[in-house]
Amino acid sequence: MNARGQVSIEYAALLVLVLVALVPIAFFAYQNLGWENRVGQARVAVSRIASEADLVAAQGPGAKTVVAVFFPEGIDSNASRTFVGNKQVQLSLFTGTGNTDVFASTKANVSGTLPTSSGNHFLLVSMNQSGIVEIEAAS
Repeated sequence: MNARGQVSIEYAALLVLVLVALVPIAFFAYQNLGWENRVGQARVAVSRIASEADLVAAQGPGAKTVVAVFFPEGIDSNASRTFVGNKQVQLSLFTGTGNTDVFASTKANVSGTLPTSSGNHFLLVSMNQSGIVEIEAAS
């Protein structure tokens, strides 16, 4: 009888050790999944903005459109990291491993500003008479 009781306690102790080892691994995996999800959302946002900028540029001066995009949490508000310009749309995100820059290139010259708050935003994309596509929050 004592041998059965000892075996049961050993199995229970082994189960506890396995759980203690697996819980931190599961926590970090779940956290990393959240960061990857935000980076994916940022990729969709910058790609959509860049596509709309190229579409407006193809239509010529005076063309404009409004695009709805979702911005994830954790956008760096530093203007040198999150910007529109230099034929590029870039968002910088805070992640567990530091900042991650997500960008999309455009064929058109672009300028403007991007919102740094998370959530749905409407952006006005228009081409001025100088041939520059301007991107700003729609009012």
